[in-house]
Amino acid sequence: MLDHMGIPNTFAWDETRNRMYFGDSLDGNIYVSSIDSESTSTLDKTIFFHYSQAPGVPDGSAIDDQGRLFNARWGGSMIAVINHDGVLETTIDVPVEFPTSCIFSPMNCHELFVTTAKHSSKHVLSGAVLRFFRANFGR
Repeated sequence: MLDHMGIPNTFAWDETRNRMYFGDSLDGNIYVSSIDSESTSTLDKTIFFHYSQAPGVPDGSAIDDQGRLFNARWGGSMIAVINHDGVLETTIDVPVEFPTSCIFSPMNCHELFVTTAKHSSKHVLSGAVLRFFRANFGR
């Protein structure tokens, strides 16, 4: 359903806005497509977040209760918080170079868990799962 993808990554669904986000870690962009559960044709592919707006490349993502996309930036040492218009609202610095994905706690939407890769040994927390609280990541 997706043509011309380099390294597909960061699939996330925003049912409220009837859209799907997906990244291409090869070109560094995050795309958006409308969701049509009846269709089996190729999805549209519009740039939602351009690679130049944040360091690193898109890896795993989560959507919060406000419809913001939280995107782990592989090689960027951060989580990009992007509103539903594709605007970077804020960033969450992580103490490792390679965050890989993030998810909100099913028990408490005020907690964000971030997985990291043990790709680089220069950071003592590489390979750890990190926990952040909403007070640390904006509204």
